[in-house]
Amino acid sequence: MIETNQLTPDQISEIWQNIKVGFETGLPPVLKGGEARMLRILTNAMDNKVQVWQITSAGEPQVYLLTYINVDFITGVRNLLIYSMFSMGGTPNLVWDEGFFVISKFAKANGCLSIMAFTENEEVIRIVKQLKGNTDQRLVYMEV
Repeated sequence: MIETNQLTPDQISEIWQNIKVGFETGLPPVLKGGEARMLRILTNAMDNKVQVWQITSAGEPQVYLLTYINVDFITGVRNLLIYSMFSMGGTPNLVWDEGFFVISKFAKANGCLSIMAFTENEEVIRIVKQLKGNTDQRLVYMEV
């Protein structure tokens, strides 16, 4: 049985030390900040400003996602941004399908137009294509 659950602040604090490194590894490549950045992410999770999701299969954690509702201040368009995600490895397609279904319902219920993510990870790109998502866009940036 596959389950996707949004974790409560208490649940997050219990497992944070175990998932922190996975989230840090999955962060967008343009972000820097080390431990201070991770502490800010934890603080926002504890304040329910971001969502932490756990996808389990047969009761075992398979995938964790960190999301937040991004509101474009110019247009007012809301999107659910997958800020970071990681897998315990060898995650079956069915697990991704179920997770996307639940998170999609959450996004729709919160008035989001789409689910987005920044990534350079080929496995994430493969999964998005499998879920019929668009992977044509590119994020370009220049450090200043």
